[in-house]
Amino acid sequence: MTPGSREDPFAAREVMEENAPPESPSSVLALVCGWICLAAYLWPILHALGGTYDGAMTWCLSYLFLIPAVPIGSIAAFLALTKDPVTAREVRRSKRALAMIWFPIAAMILIVFADSVRRNW
Repeated sequence: MTPGSREDPFAAREVMEENAPPESPSSVLALVCGWICLAAYLWPILHALGGTYDGAMTWCLSYLFLIPAVPIGSIAAFLALTKDPVTAREVRRSKRALAMIWFPIAAMILIVFADSVRRNW
């Protein structure tokens, strides 16, 4: 380009993409596990709202997915966050995955605690 003219934004983007560190698949794995956990949390709730709640069987199927997905997703998210050249996309994916995994667990603990306080009040 001539001096004083504007640079080509597409050329600058190509240079940035070439210099970006390689992404690890652990952030994607964490996000997939987060979606699996979120679906496993919502499964009994949707059955209860739909009137097809089966009690222990619904929770058993939910835990079948939660038991492996929670530790695998958490470990993968922490690995993605602690690797040396981390990209902003990996940080967003990992934080979103951790939120999808651990916020419903915290909500369940608070609901059980509030229910026990209400019953014993």
